[in-house]
Amino acid sequence: MLGSSKAPDALYPFTEAHGDYFKNSARALPTPTNADGTTAPFQIAAIFIYSSPREWGLDLQIITDLLLSEKGKFGTHSLLNGNSSLPNNGYLQDGQPKIYFANPDINFATKYPLPRICQGTFKLALKGMWKGLTGTELTNKHYIQIGKLTQLQYEYGERAHRAFYKTDFKKLYMVGDGPRSDIVGANNYKSPFGSVWDSILVQTGIHKAGTVPSHTPTVEVGNVLDAVKWALEQEGWPM
Repeated sequence: MLGSSKAPDALYPFTEAHGDYFKNSARALPTPTNADGTTAPFQIAAIFIYSSPREWGLDLQIITDLLLSEKGKFGTHSLLNGNSSLPNNGYLQDGQPKIYFANPDINFATKYPLPRICQGTFKLALKGMWKGLTGTELTNKHYIQIGKLTQLQYEYGERAHRAFYKTDFKKLYMVGDGPRSDIVGANNYKSPFGSVWDSILVQTGIHKAGTVPSHTPTVEVGNVLDAVKWALEQEGWPM
């Protein structure tokens, strides 16, 4: 898992700020970290990014190393890289691990008065860095995006909902504060069961009252309680 290994100075020489954190929360990388002719290198099969990375510099370095490696073998460099006779100039053509991103949000609400960057912004940083280093694009052929706004995530949610309640729901309500994730995801979702989804945008997170959302919800309300009341009214429940 990304961020689960201690990084020696030779790998990433800027770990002073988080050295104590890594000592208490991570395992050391196997040694040696690269092939020496007698010892098999440490090999990574996939890169999973479950949350916003704590140490962007270290994590961007490790991911880049793996994307440039031979078949995900840590500390190696693919001989295909830069070969103009191959697709994508030889980059990502040598069995490198695929990346799985769990959340596309580019920012989120915290106690700080302004939105904070998160995992979606990390992906943008990785793509920009990859373009600068290789001259090629890091596209969705090389990574899998799940999380809110993707069809896969909403379909999973609906299947789990139906399985738990054992009910054939005809209409569902998505409540969220992010126009670019919660709302656009609900608006674009195509239910395999034929259900209708309404998107309810609340003003208690990323979206603020008085601003124009980037994606138009079915309705905009003040908070989650208002959203629940609105949904109940649509279903004919007395309030």
